[in-house]
Amino acid sequence: MQLKTALDFFNSLRSDTEDKKALKLYDQYILILEDLVNRELTATQIQVIERELEKLPMDVALADRKASLKKYLATFQKFLNQKIALVMKGHYSNAFGGGGLLFGMILGLFFNVFLQTQFGLIAGTVGGLFIGWMIGSSLDKEAIGQGRVLGAPAKLV
Repeated sequence: MQLKTALDFFNSLRSDTEDKKALKLYDQYILILEDLVNRELTATQIQVIERELEKLPMDVALADRKASLKKYLATFQKFLNQKIALVMKGHYSNAFGGGGLLFGMILGLFFNVFLQTQFGLIAGTVGGLFIGWMIGSSLDKEAIGQGRVLGAPAKLV
């Protein structure tokens, strides 16, 4: 499926619904597809993306459409990240924030058990989240500078 055809499909879905969650989902697709249409991609990249868009669940029953499109959105974003090296805005902050949170909780448990302090878990969790967010934010800024973020203008250096 061509990028413009997919974009037209989601624009028509958007105009046919009033469900706020569905509108938000369709807007995410529209944001990605408009960015891909306006981006300078090679012919090979466009072919790979269009081949992936063939898997788009267009003929699903209306009742199941939102769920299947939501599931496919995550798959499509992962595909764009792995094959084309494009990410959504805030991708790294979200990923590293969650990883930092987990690491901080483990570190906090260590402080609670071995140092017998009451605030180890809280401090570890907040500290890990903050450090993870800082690393992720730095990687997000780097990705914006490289022009690899979908839906965000490239930063002029």
